[in-house]
Amino acid sequence: METLKIIPFMWVIVVLLVRLVAGPLAGRIMQRFSGQTDGFNARILLNTSLNVTILSIF
Repeated sequence: METLKIIPFMWVIVVLLVRLVAGPLAGRIMQRFSGQTDGFNARILLNTSLNVTILSIF
């Protein structure tokens, strides 16, 4: 029951971290690794992987 009370607050914290910290960092790193000819799926996969990695570090 205690876990269910904490989950909404944790989601808010995760969303804020993604929008304010992980998103801009992932955007900068993505420019180094993605090329002009990379497809949409490749960019989404790289973006997701970078966001998860950055959040895991935090």
